[in-house]
Amino acid sequence: MIRNVIRRLLRSNSGAVAVEFALISPALILMLLGLVEWGRYMYAYNTLQFGCAQAARWGVFHITGTTTAIEDYAKDQMAGLTPTSVTAVIDAPSNTVTVSAEAQFDFITGLVAPTPALKIIARAKM
Repeated sequence: MIRNVIRRLLRSNSGAVAVEFALISPALILMLLGLVEWGRYMYAYNTLQFGCAQAARWGVFHITGTTTAIEDYAKDQMAGLTPTSVTAVIDAPSNTVTVSAEAQFDFITGLVAPTPALKIIARAKM
């Protein structure tokens, strides 16, 4: 009698899916968090690069403006991102404007593994 019960339990597949999911789910969750962080990083980088490019374009058409006006325009174009520094350089003889910006990227999943903030650097020259 007990032997039959043990045989039935050993042949039973009920609960196997739950065990397999429990083994795979940590890897899936880590991969999902990694994708979210990568997406956030790419958004921050693209926003910083977009702000530099727009400010450089604006500066070329307003070459008589000051570097402060170009830097302020760049900061206005970086929606949702606070850059740590924005620098504009006007080269009047060649009519070019170079805008550089830096920002700090903080991970939201620092609870999983403590990670330092990354420095994002963007530069545009028109």
